[in-house]
Amino acid sequence: MAKNQRDYILSHVKSKMVEWGSGGSTLYFLQHLDGKHLTSIEHNPDWYKKIKAYITSKNHDYRLLVGRHIGVNASPFEENPSGLSEYVSNIVPDADTVLIDGVARSTCLMMSYIKYPKANIFLHDANRNWYEHAIQLYKNKAIIEPDHGEYPPKLLHLWQ
Repeated sequence: MAKNQRDYILSHVKSKMVEWGSGGSTLYFLQHLDGKHLTSIEHNPDWYKKIKAYITSKNHDYRLLVGRHIGVNASPFEENPSGLSEYVSNIVPDADTVLIDGVARSTCLMMSYIKYPKANIFLHDANRNWYEHAIQLYKNKAIIEPDHGEYPPKLLHLWQ
């Protein structure tokens, strides 16, 4: 995720952020949250261990919710929420900012619509057309393009 996109997300965090999926952006957020809280929800045990080794922040709740994910990364089948009920239904009370950057993103978008009606929702890799049915739930949308020369995927800002 491009730096300008990460900074844009951070500018919306009032007190609590939750992200489905974790990685380099997680580490960046933890360095720049300035006392605010981040909860990360991860489904992959190997990836969880790798990222956890770099985390020292006390304002972070890192949740490993392993499921039987059967989709292939960056494909429409990655959207299959079968075996991921605990992952997609894990909710953080009073979260004001949500980043969806893991698996079953359309389901996470729908859960966010229901459980976080006042939050700012962000979808990474929004250029993938298989998220469109869930994106249509939101009446307000803004595309946050990466800065020139940065990693190309789009970030979509959604709110009700």
